[in-house]
Order: sequence, then structure tokens, then C-alpha cells
Amino acid sequence: MASEPDERQVQLRVRSSPDEPQPAPLYANRMQINFTPEDFWLHFGAYSLPPMDEPPEGGFVEVSVEPVARVVMPVILIRNVIALLQRQLEAYERSFGPVPEHPFKPPWMAPVEIDDD
Repeated sequence: MASEPDERQVQLRVRSSPDEPQPAPLYANRMQINFTPEDFWLHFGAYSLPPMDEPPEGGFVEVSVEPVARVVMPVILIRNVIALLQRQLEAYERSFGPVPEHPFKPPWMAPVEIDDD
């Protein structure tokens, strides 16, 4: 005999309280992401370039990244986070125009060329 599905369902409504103190804003211009089978780990950091009068020899400058925050999220939330970021980016661009491309885009973000031959 098949068991009956549990008809008791709960809908969760999450709201922020405007009376609660807000955490101080943190600035990050670097992000690294790792994952485990259960969670995604978002590591935020900040770095700045030293003053330079001319380009460095060899073209590389090594800078230290100061850790700013580490956020751990259950894997089940990641698609929601991506969708929310995409939605907010689209709203931003409707309000202020396109976000310019980063001048030093990482190689993994380069468009993939498909060979049709």
C-alpha cells in the first residue's frame, strides 16, 4: 500500500526588520568561491595597487589581498543567488546603463570559440 503524501505544508515568509541595526558595509574587489558537497564558500577580499610612476619590469605587480568576509551558503541557495544577482544587474543597467567590461577580465571569462569544421 502506497503511503499518502504529507498534505501539511508550511510557507515561509522571511522579512527584514527595519528596526534591527544593520552591519557595517564592507568593500571587496576580489572574490573566490569554493564548494563542498553541501555548501558554497564565498571568500571576499580587498587589494589596492601601489603608486607607480611607470609600468613595472616584466609587467606584473604582486599585491596582497586582505580578507574581508567569508560567507558559507547551502548549495540549495546558489541558483537563487545567481538569479537574484542577474535580476539586480538588469535593473541596474535599466536605471544607469550598461556596466562596462572589466579591463582585466580573467581568462576563464573569455568567449569560447566554436570550430564549425
